[in-house]
Amino acid sequence: MELTLIIAPDIYGLTPAVEELAGQLAADQVIPLDPYDGKSGWFTDQAKAYAHFTRHVGLAAYARSIYNLLMDRPPDQRQGARVLLGFSVGASALWTLSDNHEFSDIRLCLGYYGSQIRNHTGIHPHWPMELIFPESEDHFDVNALVATLAGRDNLSLKTEPGRHGFMNPYAPDYDPELARAQVTDINHRLDQIRHM
Repeated sequence: MELTLIIAPDIYGLTPAVEELAGQLAADQVIPLDPYDGKSGWFTDQAKAYAHFTRHVGLAAYARSIYNLLMDRPPDQRQGARVLLGFSVGASALWTLSDNHEFSDIRLCLGYYGSQIRNHTGIHPHWPMELIFPESEDHFDVNALVATLAGRDNLSLKTEPGRHGFMNPYAPDYDPELARAQVTDINHRLDQIRHM
């Protein structure tokens, strides 16, 4: 089965680290998105990235751009399966789209530390989704959010011992060991899906 992986990065944008991650993931095609649509480059400073994202993009517009990509599937890819992978605001954008019934080819959506999910708890995902949170966040209670979301169909939840941004080398709380372990896990999941 042809397997396409779409990566929705965080506010830092389409960084060299995202492109490097794309090269490490075992899908037939990996499509890393640029939340800035090529208009502003990428960021290494969290405060600048946050200010630029909130001023020029926002969660709703990012989700719309992901939706448009999902809808614009070339004919040669319509027989395969897709996996979605999102980080921070990318994970939150994917979450806001996950109750959509239009995409039956999505086999899995992995969302890492999507902190804005806390503002959209009424969603019930239509496709299989796993949300991975850090053990704690500065602005909300992770355990309370997990408890609110628990028990929904198509949703699994887990926490990891890192902090927000543990997969991003530019984030203050990057954890290279945990990131490597997650890449191994993602590749394992992709391999399982390919052989379904």
